[in-house]
Amino acid sequence: MAIKREKRTMNHILKEIASKYNLKRKSGRWAGPCPKCNGSSKSDKFTIKDDGGYKCYSCDFKGDIITWLREMEGMSCPEAFQEAELDCTRTSCPVYGKCRMGDGSGSTAPRRRKALSPLPPSEKNSLPVADPSDPHPAWATWASTQVEKGMEKIKKQPAVLNWLAERGLDAIAIARFRIGWLDHDQRVDRESLQLPIKEDGKTKLWVPGGLLIQIPSPGGAVNRIRVRRTKQAREKFLHDLKYLWIQGSGTRPLIIRPAAGEKYRGVVVIETELDAFAIAAAHHQVMVIGIGTVLGPLPPEVLEEIASLATILVALDADPKKAGKQGPGPAAAATWLGQFRHARYWPVPTGKDPGEYAAAGGSLFDWIEAGLIPELTSPPPPPSSSQDLPVSPDCHQKGGAGCEEISPENNMNGESRIITLKDGREFHVTENQELWKQLVAEGKTVFSENELIRLQAACAECDADGAESLANATLDLKAVFSGAYIKRGGKKIDHYGYQLEEYPPSEPPE
Repeated sequence: MAIKREKRTMNHILKEIASKYNLKRKSGRWAGPCPKCNGSSKSDKFTIKDDGGYKCYSCDFKGDIITWLREMEGMSCPEAFQEAELDCTRTSCPVYGKCRMGDGSGSTAPRRRKALSPLPPSEKNSLPVADPSDPHPAWATWASTQVEKGMEKIKKQPAVLNWLAERGLDAIAIARFRIGWLDHDQRVDRESLQLPIKEDGKTKLWVPGGLLIQIPSPGGAVNRIRVRRTKQAREKFLHDLKYLWIQGSGTRPLIIRPAAGEKYRGVVVIETELDAFAIAAAHHQVMVIGIGTVLGPLPPEVLEEIASLATILVALDADPKKAGKQGPGPAAAATWLGQFRHARYWPVPTGKDPGEYAAAGGSLFDWIEAGLIPELTSPPPPPSSSQDLPVSPDCHQKGGAGCEEISPENNMNGESRIITLKDGREFHVTENQELWKQLVAEGKTVFSENELIRLQAACAECDADGAESLANATLDLKAVFSGAYIKRGGKKIDHYGYQLEEYPPSEPPE
């Protein structure tokens, strides 16, 4: 015979938690080591209040008593509310109308796309943040002159132009990004640039000859200058100094955004400016950030912008391991992947960096395109006042007159039927698994009868434009992932509230 467990009050629940995790009563709340990150025996950075709200100030473990009962004691949501003797007020819950703790209406809330957001920062996954600065106007004026002169001088350097072209930077890209050439070292008066005199008394600023790389401010003025020294110059002295930031530069990172009117399909994070220029020249629908070093700081607003984009490709240099330790590029990439849940480490297929990959014959466009979410295109709507659904050419919006009623029984006796849309596209409909596999192998777009029912039901919850976009996008998804089918419920994989699974599963779709 089952033994009925005695009902616990909130006070009982909190005392049990305190006893189990060695929490002490302090200042009207319970405090002690965190049950998640443990802390130390003397730590009191975890607190839980009398209403059940808890938080650890060392990690991201926090929530209310319902969250605690579900995560720490394995209860279901209704069981947790019942145990804590609380009423559920989470009306936005998708099953609120059907749950025994809900309003009993029986309705199901429409599913919404969950916005992507960065993970809470911690010591292990926090990227460095810094507010950018601009150079002194006197320095910026001098730098602008150097850039203009350098853009003319590089035209007379065929060997340099050929080297850049091999790395993905043709003459158009060189002009676009204002890459220049300094044909000799310079000594510039520091006071004229509003720079302080050095402690050793030197009054001149050394500017080496070589490839001149400029990073602009948002308004277009020169913010930073970096010089890539020639191999011959490095052989004479300072052989380890390949790149040199010119003192007096600002601290803005290199950020290249798509042109006005272009789509933002993602962002590529790269180390050097030359590689960033080459990627931006090869692909016009990505934002490119050249951080200068493997883990350079970025302004907080730039990190927020990055978090809002669909794809983050972290393409830091694929440095080889040394002495069994991970190279700085992959190690820094791990920090990016720790902060952004939708980031991907995306090194070039061969070589150390994009420049080497392009010089070896690789396509920078294809490499970036392979890392982005496939671009789905929808045909223009027909010139009609009634927006017919693509899945039902003779059907008016939301099941109006003339709609064909699709039912599970309408399965064509295990065969397939073909539906041709007004724009010329067509797709097959079948419930026969073997026929499904055959059509998929032939590259056909295939739906089951029940998929159409689900799709029409979803479209009926949208307005005219939304329904058409949803149906068109679903057809595009089917064309890209031909072996997938639409299934209501379960973990969301796409932002339409469907789950795409490999078909056929162990059993036919319900």
